[in-house]
Amino acid sequence: MATDDLKWNNLLILGFLSMYFSLTSGWDYVDRCPPRIRRDDYLKAFKEKCYTFHYRELYWNDALSWCRGQGGTLVEIRNEQIQNFIMQSLHQLGWRRNGVWIGAHDRIHESYWEWASGGQLTWNNWAGDQHGCCFGMLEDCAVLRFRDHGVWHDYPCKRVFFKYSYICEYGK
Repeated sequence: MATDDLKWNNLLILGFLSMYFSLTSGWDYVDRCPPRIRRDDYLKAFKEKCYTFHYRELYWNDALSWCRGQGGTLVEIRNEQIQNFIMQSLHQLGWRRNGVWIGAHDRIHESYWEWASGGQLTWNNWAGDQHGCCFGMLEDCAVLRFRDHGVWHDYPCKRVFFKYSYICEYGK
């Protein structure tokens, strides 16, 4: 009888520890992502968000519309941990494209960068000469440049030769 109690105690402790590490680690399980999102190698989970990586190249507005149509938004890289997660995911996926659209833009007020879902950027990873280029005109949307160590560049949202891959973000 005592050994049965000990087994149950051990199982409870292991279950608790497993749940604790799952909830507190940076990586998370994709089975907690919204059910409408296709389960494949391009779906990743980190903390309380799910991310889908799209190789197809679109204009920024079209990428945002696609993400919103799926119940999400373009990725919002709000801190260094998310930036590192995105870069590591792109590396793991063997990403061959140079840039991916992220949700940052200054389309409403020049040089006031905000996320597509609202809210000002409080953290960024701009390349040294970016986010205020070209006399404050035309470059209103942000691209994360994978082969440039993940720094951000501002580019035209919709102009010939400015289509990029994109990453959508979803709440769980």
